[in-house]
Amino acid sequence: MNVYVLGAGVSREVGYPLTRELVCELDRSFGRISNGRSSVQFGDWENLKTRLREHADPQIRHSYATGDLETLITLFDLTVSQYERSLEVGIQKEGRIALGLAGPDERSSLDRLNVLHKDLKERSEDLREMRRSIVLWLTCYFDTRHHRDLSDCKKNGFDVLRKFARRLRRGRSVIITLNYDATIERVLMEAGVWTPADGYAIPTAIVQNSRALPSHSKVKVLKLHGSIGWYANQDQNRGKCPLRLSHAFLKHLGLWSNFPSPRHIADQEDERAIILPTYLKNFDDP
Repeated sequence: MNVYVLGAGVSREVGYPLTRELVCELDRSFGRISNGRSSVQFGDWENLKTRLREHADPQIRHSYATGDLETLITLFDLTVSQYERSLEVGIQKEGRIALGLAGPDERSSLDRLNVLHKDLKERSEDLREMRRSIVLWLTCYFDTRHHRDLSDCKKNGFDVLRKFARRLRRGRSVIITLNYDATIERVLMEAGVWTPADGYAIPTAIVQNSRALPSHSKVKVLKLHGSIGWYANQDQNRGKCPLRLSHAFLKHLGLWSNFPSPRHIADQEDERAIILPTYLKNFDDP
């Protein structure tokens, strides 16, 4: 068995940006249509840019100015983590005071902690909202590109990936990747060595026409940061199948193009199964 580790450079071959280029790419893609996409769900791209550019935290301003999305989201997560930790410490101190176990110094430190807690609460709420907005625009970008790839995959840029996929027809292989996009799955499926039915090596729920799919993949794709089109399975079988693939994702891979999307399934953005570009990775609960 052969094991391949694929980074962002593989998808760059067909026009996807590297992580350090994502902020500029989002601006290029959405800057002109921000007003058209503004909504309660997405917020306004131009307004988000202004808030980041003029933020009180110089590290956030610098991370945005340099397009460093990974550091930017890490700073968001650090502030939220500090807020949650201050809550835990505050509860512990209040418990000791209630039991009469705290001295004067500890009671005084609780007063200072409450001041810090109030400041962190305001900052964390603001950053949570901006983080959510960034996630929505980021996944919107990859969803849009995935849709475009349905026709763009006929262009020459995919030839290198097709050549790689054809080589994997011999024997069995595993591909490990951190990429969110599905360019590699697209060419593997075209080569007949991969199917979404079992190709992610995770028990997967496919809502519609799953019996029409090939059931066995010669190549397994392990996506360590999750993927576009992946959602946490919320139905009663989630224990057996923790992952659900959205109908739109499969349709834009080229499957079931003539079938309408099932009406009883609504993809909720907070159910996305992706791990964001941040230095504070939580692999238990992405």
